[in-house]
Amino acid sequence: RYLDSNLGRIHPNLPFAGEAWCMAIAGKLAQLQQTTISDTLSLIRYEDLQRAVRLLVEAGHVKIFTLNENRLIVQDFVLRMNRIHKYTTVCQTDTEHLYEAFACPADTCAIIVSYTGESSWVRQVIKILKKRSIPVIGITVFGQSILTGEADCVLHITTRERLYSKIASFTITVSVSYLLDVLY
Repeated sequence: RYLDSNLGRIHPNLPFAGEAWCMAIAGKLAQLQQTTISDTLSLIRYEDLQRAVRLLVEAGHVKIFTLNENRLIVQDFVLRMNRIHKYTTVCQTDTEHLYEAFACPADTCAIIVSYTGESSWVRQVIKILKKRSIPVIGITVFGQSILTGEADCVLHITTRERLYSKIASFTITVSVSYLLDVLY
């Protein structure tokens, strides 16, 4: 039912035309962000949110694994968590995910942010973390994936954008940012 519903009148992959008036673009982006947050909120399960919060509270360290533009999004979360004395870091180099998964202190809670939840790096990192008994919070799209199957709890991001045929990751960025705000 969720996947068949639409996000509103604004198309997430192409929310405005190139010749649109600047105030029309501003209005469409505001509407898209508002509906994205509502959409993301509708996907939060109380049990998963409670479990994620408990895992974060109990952790001595929080380690975030992600790629590309999501790395920029999580930086704000890292700064805020460190301000409240919850030591949080993000894996900064794509080629270091495996090493950093092995190097996590025993009292770490990991957060994996991945749109598909199926990438080879996700498969490898979650295997290492699970073998080391490090709890994992998954942030990924609605649906089945290795991340949704293996994470201790999952918070779903909006699943409205195509992975490649879009002008930007408007809804993904807002959805991930909103979920990290909720966790904070």
